[in-house]
Amino acid sequence: MTSPQIYEDYGSFYLVQDLKGLSEYDKAKAITKFVNKGTKMLEMYLDSELEKIFIDNFILIRNTDKKEIQKAFDKLRSLGKRIEILDLFSGKEFDKCKHITTTKGNMTIVLEEERYLQCGIKINEVAI
Repeated sequence: MTSPQIYEDYGSFYLVQDLKGLSEYDKAKAITKFVNKGTKMLEMYLDSELEKIFIDNFILIRNTDKKEIQKAFDKLRSLGKRIEILDLFSGKEFDKCKHITTTKGNMTIVLEEERYLQCGIKINEVAI
């Protein structure tokens, strides 16, 4: 079984795992592990991208408690900007080759061609 891989494409982050050759039992185990552990890897990339946006706007976060992060978002809003986080697979109509496996937080996890398990998130900095 291969480990999930993260790919970045212009602010979009994809987590993908190839399930080729796995038995149905091993696929089920891989999907559970992907949802529970793999998505945490993707969340770490997203946290890093958010931190870059804050730094680019001269907003420093001393610690990662909820109040401090909320202050950073408020300061960004006072600069006339906001952050938009988009689930790249949510709300899309899929062809016969893809189907939604599950969702976790803001992420829709899909299985493509019964082989590729994937989810994707995009972060945009938007003027308000």
